[in-house]
Amino acid sequence: MKQLLFSILFVILFIACDNNSEYPAIEEPVDLTELKIKGRPCETLEYVGKIGNDFNSALESLRSLKNIPLSILIDTLEVLFDHDDREFYGIVYLSIAMFPSQSMVLDTKGNYYWIKYHCPDETGWKVESIVIGNERKSVPSDNIFREDAYVLTFENDSIFYLPTSVNAAGGKYKIVSDDGNIIINEYHEWTKVGTILEDQQKFNDQLLSVFNGVMSYSYTGNKLILKGEQNKEIVFVKQDEN
Repeated sequence: MKQLLFSILFVILFIACDNNSEYPAIEEPVDLTELKIKGRPCETLEYVGKIGNDFNSALESLRSLKNIPLSILIDTLEVLFDHDDREFYGIVYLSIAMFPSQSMVLDTKGNYYWIKYHCPDETGWKVESIVIGNERKSVPSDNIFREDAYVLTFENDSIFYLPTSVNAAGGKYKIVSDDGNIIINEYHEWTKVGTILEDQQKFNDQLLSVFNGVMSYSYTGNKLILKGEQNKEIVFVKQDEN
C-alpha cells in the first residue's frame, strides 16, 4: 500500500512540474539606457520606450507618431549590447527641410531610441578649412544635419572619429614618429546618407580624399594642421576655443 501511495504521489508531482514548464520564465529587466554604438564614441542611444512587439510593428508606430514618409532607408547599427541577440536599425528619411534625418533607432524587440550626440570639448577638433593647392575651402555652415559634423575626436591611440555633414565616419591612424609623421588608414563613411546640397557633398568628398592622403601633422596653440602631398592640408581649430 505504501509503495502504491508513493507511486501515485510521484506521478502527481511529475504532472504538476510538467504543467508549470508550459509557463515561460519571468525575464529579468534589461538595461537599455546609454547604449554605445561601436566605433562611434560621440553617439549614445537614449531609450524612449517600447512602441511595438518587433521591428515591423515598431516601425509602423513610428511612422504614425512622426509622420514619416513611406520612402526610408534602414541603416544597420552595431550596438555594444550583449544581453540578447536583438538587432538595432537607424531610420533614415528625407525631412521637410530636404535634408536627411537619422536620429531615430528601433530594435527587433520593438523598442525606440534617439541618437544623442556629445563629444567632450577637450578632445574635439573642428574642421576650419581644406586647402588644395592655392585654394582654401571653408567648412559649410548652412543646414548641417549632424551636431558633431566635421569634429575630429580620438577614441584611443589608433582609432579616430570624423563625421561628415550627414554621415558617421572614422578610421584608423598611427603616429610613426615624434617629428610629425602619421599614417591614416580606412577613413570612410559608415552610413550612406546622401545630401542634396551640392556644396556639402563636394566638401564631404574633398574631406574624405584629402584626409586619406595625410602624411604629417603639426599644431600650435588651438590649431591642428594635417598635411598631404601636392599642397593639400586640413586645418582644425580646437573645439572649446572656437
